[in-house]
Order: sequence, then C-alpha cells, then structure tokens
Amino acid sequence: MTSAHDSLGSPATPRPRIVNNPGSPTPRPTKKSEISGMLVFGLGLDKSLASGSGQQSLPVPPAPLKLEHIDLKTLLSRDTVTLLDCLQAERPKLAVPYKKDALKDTKGTTRHELDTVDVPLRTIVTCPRTFDDIVRQAQEMLKGFVLDLRKQEDCMFAAHVIPGLINPVLSSGIFSEADVVINRTGVGFRPAIAVLRFLKECEQQPSTSDSTPTKGGKAPVTPNKTPGFVKREILPYPYFSSALNVKIIPDLQLVVGEGDTSMTREVPMTVEFKSSNVWDRAQFDALLAPELVEPHAVHFEWPQTVGKDHTKQCRVIVQIWSQMSHAKCKFGIISAEHMMSIFMREGDVLYMSRAYDQEEKSALRIVAASMAAMGMTIRMPKMPDAEQLRESWPNVKQSELEKMTLRPGIYEPTLHEVQRRIIAERKSREGEADDHDVCPQYRSVTVAFEGTGLATGLGDDFTKLRHTWIVVTMRLIVIQAAHTDFPSAGEQVPEHSKEQTRRGRRKK
Repeated sequence: MTSAHDSLGSPATPRPRIVNNPGSPTPRPTKKSEISGMLVFGLGLDKSLASGSGQQSLPVPPAPLKLEHIDLKTLLSRDTVTLLDCLQAERPKLAVPYKKDALKDTKGTTRHELDTVDVPLRTIVTCPRTFDDIVRQAQEMLKGFVLDLRKQEDCMFAAHVIPGLINPVLSSGIFSEADVVINRTGVGFRPAIAVLRFLKECEQQPSTSDSTPTKGGKAPVTPNKTPGFVKREILPYPYFSSALNVKIIPDLQLVVGEGDTSMTREVPMTVEFKSSNVWDRAQFDALLAPELVEPHAVHFEWPQTVGKDHTKQCRVIVQIWSQMSHAKCKFGIISAEHMMSIFMREGDVLYMSRAYDQEEKSALRIVAASMAAMGMTIRMPKMPDAEQLRESWPNVKQSELEKMTLRPGIYEPTLHEVQRRIIAERKSREGEADDHDVCPQYRSVTVAFEGTGLATGLGDDFTKLRHTWIVVTMRLIVIQAAHTDFPSAGEQVPEHSKEQTRRGRRKK
C-alpha cells in the first residue's frame, strides 16, 4: 500500500494540467509546446501582437472587470477545478476594528522617508480600470490550469490556494494593525504566493522535446511535477517577508532573488497594511471614487518637514512612495482588511488602481500585480499620459504651481469634481473635520509658517515648536469661539463683561 509520503514524492505524480477547455470533466492534456506558447505569447493573445518587441500597448478596458463567485461547497463537489475557480471561491471573512473609531492613527513622516527619495512624488494618477487588464491576463492563464481533486497532491494544493479555507482560524475583530497583517496575509497573500511558486516552477520545467529518442524511436516521457511545496522540493523564491537592515521597512515585500549583499534581496514590489479607519480617514475614498471612469491626475506637494502635522492622507502616500523608491521597485500594494489598491511608480508619477473590495477577489489581484512586478507573462497596458492630464486641469496651470507655497499633500483645486463632492459628503456625514481642518485660520497659519523658510533651517525642533504652538493656540481659539456669545454690531457690551476681561488680562 502506498503511503501519503510516497504518493507525494513519487516522480510519476502528475501536476495540474493545462487544457483548452477547463470546464470539461475529462481535460485533454496539452503539449509542452502549447504550454510554452501560452506562457510566452501572452495567454491566448495574438502571437504577432505579443511579439511586437513591447512597443505596442493594450488599450484601456472599456468596461469594469467582472468576476464569478463560486460557493465552496459547489467547488469541492467537482472532480476537477481550475486555479481560477479556487481563487474565486468562498469569500474570505471580513474582519472589522473592535470599535468604530479605533485604530485611526498612523505614524508621521520621517527624515529617512524624505531624504532617501531621489525623485519626489509630483502627480498621482487614479486609474479606475487600467489595472484590470493585468487581472484579465492572469485570469486567462489561471483558468488553463486544472486540479484533479480526486488526487491527494492536487487536493492539498487547492487547500493552499482557496482563500476562504482559512476563515475558521481567523479572528472576526481587528485589535491592532498586526491583526490586519494576519488577516490579509491569510486570505490574500498566502494563496497568491502558492500560485506564484507553482507558475514559477512551470516556467522552469524542462521541455520534453529535448529528450533523446529510445530504440523504439519514441522520446521517453519526462515526469511531471507537482507544486514544489507539496512535493517537499521547496523553491527558494518568490516569497513575501519583511525587510532586514534597511532604513525604510515595509510591512511586506515580494522577494524574488538574491540582492547585492547578504542583507538585501531583489524586491519588485512592496506591501503596506493599514486599518480601514486609517484608509477611510486618509480620504482614499475620494481618490478611489467609484463614479470615476476615466483616469484623473492630482497634484501632490512633497513635504519638506517631518512629523505628524501633515494630513493622514499625505503621510500614507509619502510612506508608500518612499518604500517603493527605497526598494527601487515599480509596484506597491496598500491593503486594509476590507479593500486593497495597486500602485505603480514611474518617474515622479504614482499610478493608482481603484479600490478592490472582498467581492473583487483580492487574492487574484495580488497574483496579477505580482506577476506584472516579476515580469511573468503579463504585458502592462498603456498607462495614462500624466503630462496631458496635468494640462487638462480647469482652474490651475502646472507652471503656476511651482511658484506657489502649498500645503504638503494633494492640492485640492486639482481634484476632480466627483472627488471634491465625495469629500464634502463624507465630512457632512461624519460631522467632523480632518485633523488639519479645525478652522480656516489654522490652515492659513500652517501655510504661512511653511512659506517662511524657517522650517528648513531649524528642522525637527522648529516642526515640534510650530506644531505645538499652532495646535494649542488655534484649538483654544476654536473652543472659546464655540462657547462665546459675541455682541452684534452696535450692541452695547455689559460692564460686568468688560470687568471680567480686565481681570483675565491681569491674571496673564
């Protein structure tokens, strides 16, 4: 009787197959040449288009990407399933912060974040549908790999890939940012790395066409391979991990190979986790407005001072940009427990996908973004022209921005009218303002101080002094104004009020 270990380690163990019709219960094995063609020529795209030396770009998809949801019970009742079916099965459990207003703070900007960036961020381009094209290509590839759930090794592999299988061991509450990491790693990045390692092993498999013919004139059959981590032949790369001995450490980074030293690795993508309260309060709901269909650019003013006196939105954007710049990679991901977005860095422009929620299969998005970052058979679509979008701003010219003293962060006049409306509606709904929108005077004083040039000379000490003085003084003014009945024009001020004012001055 064959043991489980012998079964998994057997050289005759078949790996998941690529078929032309993944819905068929008896998939037809595909020749190795067809597999190579699919891997090289872009997942069913026309070969003449795919071999066009990379100059030709795919058009922006005209409609949002639609994904299928498959019930887990239905999936497991089938004899054969595709990798795409696995990633689209069983919605992961949605965890929420333990209190409505908990976990809403985030760290301030640091000197390392500002100093290690060679090219400061200048423009953010929101791309509601552009990144959907790389997901489409990943879909085409993954639906060609079939798992036979009647075989132990394929069933074990499916357990790694189906996001919702980890639900029973996940907490339903988020008590710190570390819980966000646990949740999102379990339901998104764990299945993604399993798929990525399998695809990487497929690329490395030798071709059977190179085998030497036998006496009968037929080439010997090369044993197929099951995924490396199932067969105990562990591939060293890729993997997600934290960084070591660097000035700017992301929560996770995609590692694909050795770096220049033993302390560094080759990193094509960084990952940052945030709680949903930080994500929402940082006003990403406006940048990722679902009503926006066409790409839109906004101006970003790079901060010159450090600390927590910038808006949450500004601090989060500086964090993701500096992480990508420090790792010298083009791709990044920000993930909260309820949604995620893909970023791409190019020059001084940050391209940003829309927000993908749980209904849009974040594990599949992670696979697609990772494949694009690693250069694995994914062809990037043509990105929007940032310069052209900057010229389309109705109320401000790019040349004028260079002469203005602006508050660090997004310059609001460059926002789309849809984005401005979302911000106004959110503030009205929540009944509260952002940390730095206490009153108009606060913003004016902040901008005035940043325009003096003193901040550059005094550095952190000036930042702390300025922040303390402005926050205490202006908030006292706001509190006092809210509880004071000021006389209208021409109204006589009572004598006792004048006397109280004199006493207050003498005490000071």
